[in-house]
Amino acid sequence: MNNILQRLKSMFKFGYVSNIEDDAGDLPVAQYTYHGQAKDIVTVYPYGFCANAPADNLAVVVNMGTTDQKIAFTASGKDRFKNLKGGEVVVGNFVTGDFVKFNAEQKIEVVSSGSVDITAPAINVNGGTTITGDVTVSGGLTVSGDITGGSVTGGTVSTTGGIDLDTHTHFVPSAPGSSNPPQ
Repeated sequence: MNNILQRLKSMFKFGYVSNIEDDAGDLPVAQYTYHGQAKDIVTVYPYGFCANAPADNLAVVVNMGTTDQKIAFTASGKDRFKNLKGGEVVVGNFVTGDFVKFNAEQKIEVVSSGSVDITAPAINVNGGTTITGDVTVSGGLTVSGDITGGSVTGGTVSTTGGIDLDTHTHFVPSAPGSSNPPQ
């Protein structure tokens, strides 16, 4: 029994990423250092997750048999999202600080240090939406329901028939002339 335990213990070693390799190959390979040895080792990630861990990132190196049959699982180690409540999940980039957090209050939080690009044939948002900041629309805008708010600045509003609402007047038959434009 002790022999089996010793063999299991010798299979697992802590190491760290010592050199980031080119991530263009079929398998993700990085150089890992453990017990003072640097080796190129295939990195294993759960299905659907891909990464190229930065240098000095913690890893668990698993010896699968011969000296050349090793795989590594990278771990967050000291660089991890802390103070998570039970059931919370965070996927993120420790280098940039960007992340997506699925929190315990049934809320998804997305934090990005740069822009967020979404590309899809159609995007549907169901629920109240609050936007803080400027909004730019390139293309048509279709609204179903009431539009409430302040004023339009920096442009004109016109109807589908081409009537400019900034300068539109009405003929007044009871008094000669036209009404004044909107103020």
